[in-house]
Amino acid sequence: YTRGISACADMKTEEFVLKVLAQSGKKRSLWLALAGAAAGLFLLSGAMQTTATFRSVMNRQKDLLGGDFLVMNKKVSLHNTLSGRPGRFDDAEQKEIGKWPGIGAVGAFSGNRFKVRASFRAGMQASMPGLSTDMFLESVPDEFIDTDKEGWGWEEGDDEIPLIIPADYLKLYNFGFAQGQGLPLVPESVLQSVSFDLAVYGNGKSASFRGRIAGFTNRIQSVLVPQEFMDYANAQFGEGAGGNPGRLILRADDPSDPALTQRFTAAGYEMAGGDRLRTSRINSLLLLMMGAVLSLALLMIVLALLGIVQFAQILVYRSARDLQVLYLLGCTPAQLAAPLKRRFTVQLGLAAGVALGLTLVLHLLLNIGLQQKGFETQALPSLEAFGLLALAVPLLGLFLRRAISQAVKEACSG
Repeated sequence: YTRGISACADMKTEEFVLKVLAQSGKKRSLWLALAGAAAGLFLLSGAMQTTATFRSVMNRQKDLLGGDFLVMNKKVSLHNTLSGRPGRFDDAEQKEIGKWPGIGAVGAFSGNRFKVRASFRAGMQASMPGLSTDMFLESVPDEFIDTDKEGWGWEEGDDEIPLIIPADYLKLYNFGFAQGQGLPLVPESVLQSVSFDLAVYGNGKSASFRGRIAGFTNRIQSVLVPQEFMDYANAQFGEGAGGNPGRLILRADDPSDPALTQRFTAAGYEMAGGDRLRTSRINSLLLLMMGAVLSLALLMIVLALLGIVQFAQILVYRSARDLQVLYLLGCTPAQLAAPLKRRFTVQLGLAAGVALGLTLVLHLLLNIGLQQKGFETQALPSLEAFGLLALAVPLLGLFLRRAISQAVKEACSG
């Protein structure tokens, strides 16, 4: 024990204490516990990294899914069928929807209350066959239009009316109707360069205009005309009183937000766009999976930490006699605990380093896989994942150090 006195006097307590403790424990259980801690920390940061990566991909694909806009309507019920009237949104409902979290603006659809007939006369355009059809028109505020607004607008006295049609309508004509009827295919540029007759009538009045395709929309599945023309035509040719809108268009911060979808469902509303609904379900599933993985990670971390603490306590209790002698010779419990705390803190740091490295590898593999599928990904790893590691490791270290201090104190006083 003279060596113990010399160790305390020469401030070499760490080397001596570690040598004493090294003779008292098996290291295999410690390395298993550290491996469990590394696996748990990797699951914790890896789940956050995976979630952040896929959210980034979905946010970058918003434009393909219709941007930040949603079209909504009330569900059609048997009552609507029998009454012949669709469900409509009154002013109070529109204001309430505008107050929903994540909703930036609300616009109303205006529909025609007059009859419309569009026709291409044979020989009217060299590239177009002769055809005629009844049609419907709608309008929305200009801020919700997703095409070039140059040439868009109408004033009373204008003979030409610009129209915006869904891009899918042209595809249906080209690959459905035209091929089945032996008619020529029509590209967008040709359709925009031709005009057609547009007959408007109702309320005992009629008028003829020249229609022109001003653009194609991927956002709104309807034939759109300027709001100014719709207001004028409904006033001149409209039959019946104007009512509340049956459809609304919303600008949303995140159309795929599961909470927004739940609000739609709870209120009995329908949201146009199956892609958005599927994305919302993917988000919900992703959150559920992340919650399950995080729960498993926390369980693994807790069990691993308990294993490390138990190993440290066993070392201390098996060396209790030697520690008591050193304590009686003048070494304080803090001096005796410090070497063990530093050693285990370093080992916990190594486990965190392994988890960090695996998370970086996971980020790289996810990026490579998604880019090969044609998705655009974020170059840098998620700050949330590393922030979670930076928060978890010090907390685990603090708990471990306190447990070691308590075990050494009990051993010295026992």
